[in-house]
Amino acid sequence: MAEQIPVAVLIEELKSENIKKRVNSVRQLSTIAGALGKDRTRTELVPFLVSELVEDEDEVLAALADSIGDFVDLVGGPAYAVSLLPVIESLCYNEDTVVRDKTIEALKKILARLEARRAEAQIQAMVKKLCTGESYTAKSAATYIIPIVYQSLSPSAQAETITLYGLLGKDEVPSVRKAASLNLKDLLKLLPTAPENELVNMMKLFAKDEQDFVRFYLIEDLLTFARASNAQKQQAVALPFLRGLAEDPSWRIRYGICDKLSEIGSMLGKDTARRIFFPYFIKYLQDGEAELRNIACLRMGKFVAFLEVEDVLQKIIPLLKALSLDPLNYVRSALAGAFGGLAAFIGKKSSNDHLLPIYLTMLRDESPEVRVGCLASLEELSRVVGMEVISQSLLPTLVDLVVDKSFRIRVAACDFVCVFAKTLSDDEFASKLSKFVVDLINDRIFAVRDAAIKCLRNLAEIKGSIWTERNLLPLVLSQQVKTNYLHRMSTLFGLSVIIAYLSSDAITKQVIPVLQVLARDQVANVRMNVGKTIASCFNFMRDKSEVLSKILSGMASDPDVDVAQVARDTLEALSS
Repeated sequence: MAEQIPVAVLIEELKSENIKKRVNSVRQLSTIAGALGKDRTRTELVPFLVSELVEDEDEVLAALADSIGDFVDLVGGPAYAVSLLPVIESLCYNEDTVVRDKTIEALKKILARLEARRAEAQIQAMVKKLCTGESYTAKSAATYIIPIVYQSLSPSAQAETITLYGLLGKDEVPSVRKAASLNLKDLLKLLPTAPENELVNMMKLFAKDEQDFVRFYLIEDLLTFARASNAQKQQAVALPFLRGLAEDPSWRIRYGICDKLSEIGSMLGKDTARRIFFPYFIKYLQDGEAELRNIACLRMGKFVAFLEVEDVLQKIIPLLKALSLDPLNYVRSALAGAFGGLAAFIGKKSSNDHLLPIYLTMLRDESPEVRVGCLASLEELSRVVGMEVISQSLLPTLVDLVVDKSFRIRVAACDFVCVFAKTLSDDEFASKLSKFVVDLINDRIFAVRDAAIKCLRNLAEIKGSIWTERNLLPLVLSQQVKTNYLHRMSTLFGLSVIIAYLSSDAITKQVIPVLQVLARDQVANVRMNVGKTIASCFNFMRDKSEVLSKILSGMASDPDVDVAQVARDTLEALSS
C-alpha cells in the first residue's frame, strides 16, 4: 500500500488548482517513477501522463517535456523507450512554442537511446497521425520531427515520410507551410541520403507561396542545398531561386537576400556575386524601405570583397552622399560603420578623395548614434588615411559623446577614448582627454563607471607605467576627497586596475595613505571595498603586508558586520 502513495500524491497534486503544485509534481516524476519501478512506470504512469495532461497549462507541459527525455532508463531502457512516444505525440498538440521546442529536444534524447528499427512502426504511426490530423500545431511539430527520425527509418518508410512532408508544404494553414519551409533545411542537410528531386520540388512550391514568411525561410533552404551540392548544381538549381528571391516584391525577402549576400558570394563565386547580385545590391541601397537600406549599409563592408575597386568608385560611392542624409538615424549609423571596410578596400587616395569628406560631415551629425557609428569605423579608417588627418575633427565629437544624455552612448565613448590613446601623443592625450576620463569615472550610471574603469586598465596598458603614474594615478586619487561616496568608490576601483603599473615608491607614498583614509570612511560600502581592493591588489603590494594587515585589523572590529567580515576574510587570505 505504501508504494502506491507516490502515485496517489502525484495524481492529487496534478489535479490541484494550484499550478505551482502541478508543476512541482511533474518535476518530481523521475522520483515517482523510481519508486514505482520500471513496469508500473510503463503501464501506469506513462498512460496517466498522456490521458490527464493533454489539456494542462503550458507551464506544466513545459516541465513534462523537460523531464520525459530522461525517462528511457526509468521505463526499462532502450528496448522499452518506444513506450514514451505517446507522451511526445500528446505534447505536439500544444500551441506554445516553448513546449514544442522542449518536446523536440526530448524526442532527440529518446531517439538517441531507442532501437529505431524495432520501433519503426510506432515512429511512422506517430508521424503519420501528426501529419494527417486536423491540428495545425501537430502538423507544424511534424515538420520538426521528420528530419530527426528520417535516417533511422527504412527506405520505404523514408519515402512515405517525404510524401507526408510534401503534403505539409501544401497545407491550407499558412503557419504549417511556414514550419515546413523553416525546417526543410534540416532535410536538405541529409543530402545525398534524402531524395534530391523531391526536396527541390518542395523548394519550387515554397518559392511560389503567396505568404512572404514562407518564401523567407526558403533563403536558408537554398543556402543549405548549395553547401551540399557541387558547383554545377549550385548554378543550375540554387542560383535561379536566389535571383527570383532577390527581386521578390516583399521587402522582407529582399532583406533576407541582402543579409546573406556575402555567404551567397562565397558559395557561388566572385564572378556570380559581381555579375548577378551586385546590381541588386545597388538597388537595395536605394530601396524605398528603410530596413533594406539599413541592412545594405551594414553588409557593405563585407560584400565589396566580391567587387572590383572601380565597381565601388563608380556605383557605390555616388550613392553615399544621399545615404549620409537619410532621414532615419539608424540608416545613417549603419553607413557610418561601413567607412572602415570601404576605405580598406579602395585605398588611401580614393578614401581621401571620396570617403573622408562625407565621413567628416557625418561626424557632426545631429544624432549621437550616427557619431558613434563614425567612431566605430575610426580605427580601421585611420589605418588607411592616417589619424592625423581626422583627429582634430574627431575630438569635438568625442567630447559631445562623453556628455550625451544617453548612458549607452557614454559607455561607447569609453571605448573610443582608448582608440585615441593609441594615436595621440602622451602629452596631447593627457591635455585633451584626461578630464573626460574623470567625468566618465564619476558618471551617475554604474554601467558607464564600469566601462570607464575598464578604460583605465586599457589606457595603462597602452601608455605604460611612467605615463600611468604621472597622469592616471593623480586622476584616480583625486576622487577620494569628493563628497559623493560613489566618487570615493571610483578611487578604489581605479586603483585595482592600475596598481600593476605603479612603482613600489608610488604605492607607498600615494596609494597606502589613501587606503588608510578610506578605511575610516563614514560610508560602510566604501570601507568594505577597501578590504576588497587590498585583497585584489595584494600580489602587487606584498612588501607592504605589515601596513596592510594593520589597516585590515582595524577594520576587523568595524561596527558594520559586512565590513568586518570582508576584513577578516582578507586577513586570513593574506596570512595563508
